[in-house]
Amino acid sequence: METTPDLTNALHAAQAFYRASVRRSWVFQALFDRNLADQLRPAEIGFAPPGWSTTTRALREEGFSDATLLAAGISREGKHGLIDVMRDRMIFPIRDSAAQLLGFVGRARPGADPSVPKYLNSPTTNRYRKHEVLYGAESLSLGDAVWPVIVEGPLDRLAMLKVAQAAQLPLAPLATCGTSLTPDHLRGVRKLNPHPFVIAFDADQSGKSATLRAWDILKAEFPREPHRAIELPDGTDPADLVGNRRRSELLRALSAPK
Repeated sequence: METTPDLTNALHAAQAFYRASVRRSWVFQALFDRNLADQLRPAEIGFAPPGWSTTTRALREEGFSDATLLAAGISREGKHGLIDVMRDRMIFPIRDSAAQLLGFVGRARPGADPSVPKYLNSPTTNRYRKHEVLYGAESLSLGDAVWPVIVEGPLDRLAMLKVAQAAQLPLAPLATCGTSLTPDHLRGVRKLNPHPFVIAFDADQSGKSATLRAWDILKAEFPREPHRAIELPDGTDPADLVGNRRRSELLRALSAPK
């Protein structure tokens, strides 16, 4: 059985490898195109190189066993041995509210084959369960007077964070990362934050459907609270509005929570 230090060390080694790999990737340009290049270091964004087992080989060379790499959710079984879970993806570390590294979410390259999922989360491990943890949970602190804002992806979360900081709005953005919002997500946030929730999903058909599902869960879990759902301009998401002339529309929508 793999011990906690083994898993912790493997996750941190993977994060260090992804961070070192970002310099030779398309990640900076993708962030620049979304006006988020300044978030590369603060958000500890990395890159999982292409190739079936590039990360796996690198971590084996550091002395990690196959069992540890499997248990940490860094590698998975393939037809001919272990292969990488994340390949050719922008990598975001997923942490809990105590800032402990649990796993990763990877975003596909812009323009990738539509059959490739945009977001890929680490598999379920002893550390990470995607139906319980939201990206950005480390921004929540017990007693902080902030409204939790639920968005769809990591870039949306970083964009919302920039807008909130620039406008001095009391918001804590959190992202579902390609998975549906669940009651467990909300209960985990509520343990640290007593305030109503704000939903700010993409303004496309799937985002609107996800907003309706999230609203039903919110009202079932916390029926007497003044939750909000932000209506963004059609076809946009929060990341589209950073540095955009429509940013003022988002600021107006966000200014209501007090």
